[in-house]
Amino acid sequence: MLFRFGRDRVNRYRFQKQYLASPARTKDLTRVIKEVGPIRAIPTTSAYLSLWARIAGFRRRQLDSAILDQRSIATMRGMRGKLFLVPVADLAVYHRLVQSEFRNGLSVVNAEIGELLKSDITNGSAACEMLEQRVLEILSTRGPLTIRELDEFLAPACGDPHQSDDDLRLGYRLIPAMEARGLVVRAGSKGGWRSEQYRYAATSSWLPHLDVACLSWEVAAERAVLAYVQAYGPVTLGDIVFWFGSIPRSQMARLLLGLQDRLWHLEIRGCPGDYVMCRQQLEEMGDMRLESENLALLPPHDSYLAAYGDTTRLLDRADRDRVLDRAGEAIGTIWRDGIVIGGWWTRPHQESIHLRFFEDVGADTVALVGERARVMARFLEYRAPSVDLGVYGESEVAGDEVSFGDDSLSVGPELRSEEVR
Repeated sequence: MLFRFGRDRVNRYRFQKQYLASPARTKDLTRVIKEVGPIRAIPTTSAYLSLWARIAGFRRRQLDSAILDQRSIATMRGMRGKLFLVPVADLAVYHRLVQSEFRNGLSVVNAEIGELLKSDITNGSAACEMLEQRVLEILSTRGPLTIRELDEFLAPACGDPHQSDDDLRLGYRLIPAMEARGLVVRAGSKGGWRSEQYRYAATSSWLPHLDVACLSWEVAAERAVLAYVQAYGPVTLGDIVFWFGSIPRSQMARLLLGLQDRLWHLEIRGCPGDYVMCRQQLEEMGDMRLESENLALLPPHDSYLAAYGDTTRLLDRADRDRVLDRAGEAIGTIWRDGIVIGGWWTRPHQESIHLRFFEDVGADTVALVGERARVMARFLEYRAPSVDLGVYGESEVAGDEVSFGDDSLSVGPELRSEEVR
């Protein structure tokens, strides 16, 4: 039996399940992240704003405590090489799943390390192993360090006092590879909640009970796909392939066939494609009372819009270029009932937030969005905030659309760190 639903019902349901129609009233960040999916963590400000949008009364210290004190949440480089916040309980699943994405980069790292150490390139692997053990020893005795701090301890390994600081970035090459293999884990950042200068710790000491090699690839893939469908369904096979990036479409199709007893197929009127959804959620969507006129502001790079290969169900094609770049990454977005109705950006030095709607949305919506933006300005610690609302095409200012930083440095095959050099 094939089920059919209207686009409005589907979007409102998922909007509600993302805790955007009614924020979650809980301090359990792990539970929320499990339900809404991994939270994008670059730029760091966006991670806090993503949780602020979904949790009533969210405070920045809640996330800091979950990462540093409770150690129930971790930051990792996951799907398509992007940084995410994930529950520590799921860390082994995502590590196992994305290891193949970084495999090609390991040989490049080995060659670079060998060249830096003036050793035979063929001995690059041995040199890396030696340095990795040294890194783990340093982190275990000194505690979490930034890459720059770690490089100060590794510099003597190069044995050439005439090399410049830029040449001695052994940690810059080693740490991403070690992170991909689960040897080190991010342990907060240095410089406050806006900083992207991460500290790293040895996984064995920071998360001593974590075993990143405890799962087979098949088990990890099954768990990750089910978690994705629960967080973002209904989704198509194309959406799933897009989200995970490194898994071939044919392999993903076989995986879905093995999950047929847990998923149901459905159609969305006006949206071509075969969609799948968890059975329990499909029944819930059909029965749930869904209220309208709910608004939300989501930060740049938020996972909700980024989770779909085809965003036309959530964002009209004519408006796509206004909020998405060529890589499909979004600026801040304005939402109403599961549909993107505009975009926003900041000028931090001026403490201003600029919001633009795709079309006239009415005075009530403008007023409510403006009030939501003022609350967000207080969260951003703007002392004298300015909120500028309008429609695209009215007083446009080119080049200001993303002031939170970006995630554009290459990862994947090159295994580079995003730390400020």
